Amino acid sequence: MYDCNTVRDIKQGSYNIWRRAADGIEYVHANIVSLKPEKEFAFTVFDPHGTYSDVPENYLTATYLLSLSNGQTLLNVTQVDYSTVANGEKRYADSDSAGGWKSVPEVIKKLVEGSVQV
Repeated sequence: MYDCNTVRDIKQGSYNIWRRAADGIEYVHANIVSLKPEKEFAFTVFDPHGTYSDVPENYLTATYLLSLSNGQTLLNVTQVDYSTVANGEKRYADSDSAGGWKSVPEVIKKLVEGSVQV
């Protein structure tokens, strides 16, 4: 996520930290909610640099679902409603102005095609 590396193993139920390789700063705290190989990956995300409390109620959940349709693999990415977390409107606006999820499909495409390394 956004040029970050995970600090811990990615397995269901684990707590994780994503740190940017370039500067070593922690950018995301996460909990792995669901991990079903080749089907589903769901995790919570929290920005430790925000001005809101680091409590479960302020974590957003992102879900990646894979499915087959007409011989092709479809990827559906969702993230829960920002209105349920502290400062949700500002957090959404900040995320959107920084590029938000707009860059994710292109990075995933490059990973799948082997033109970028993680």
